Amino acid sequence: MRWRRDDEGARHRASGFVGRHLLGHLRANGDDAVGVDRECDVTDVKSVLAVLESVQPDAIYHLAALTAVGASWSNPVEYTRVNVLGRRTFLDAAHEVVPAASVVIVSSADVYGVVAPEDLPLVETFASRRPTPTPRARWQVEHVARDLVREWNQRIVIGSTVQPRGTGSVHDFLVPAIANRLLQAVADGVDEIVVGDLSTRRDFSDVRDVVRAYRLLVVHGAQ
Repeated sequence: MRWRRDDEGARHRASGFVGRHLLGHLRANGDDAVGVDRECDVTDVKSVLAVLESVQPDAIYHLAALTAVGASWSNPVEYTRVNVLGRRTFLDAAHEVVPAASVVIVSSADVYGVVAPEDLPLVETFASRRPTPTPRARWQVEHVARDLVREWNQRIVIGSTVQPRGTGSVHDFLVPAIANRLLQAVADGVDEIVVGDLSTRRDFSDVRDVVRAYRLLVVHGAQ
């Protein structure tokens, strides 16, 4: 897959946790990849159109989203604006400028909510339970994407990830937060750290596996 650079040949950088790993993985595989970050407001159609017209990509990985679950409860309107309307804006713009481009939209296994052991392994047809604003927004985006596939035959592939973790993950998330508290406890000479509910069981994915999967979705994924 190839991304055409802008007129100045600039290689923008993606500053998000997964984005940095994805950009490195794409370039390591010989893709002419351009990272787009804060220079593009995904909720502003003119901003999105300008980027797409400049880069003219044949593959798009849409990772832009607000992801902090705690903050989503206090600001659900902003999360809907960015995570739902922003992605719809981007998909509409992509259809207008590069209708043949493959688009990967990132969702999350959190859309299925809390599941019982007998429900595992999960499949895409499992009923969604959307317990918080963040997975609820991702669920809405999945339906938007499916509507556009039916309406325009746009090549959109949905990737549902499970807790990607690795180098560079911010301390707002569980694993780096606990690691940071352990390091602080060692520095302070204490043998206890404060944690929340320990009864929940979670799956985690190495971010390097996640970005490999995203690229494979572009190459082999079915819409």
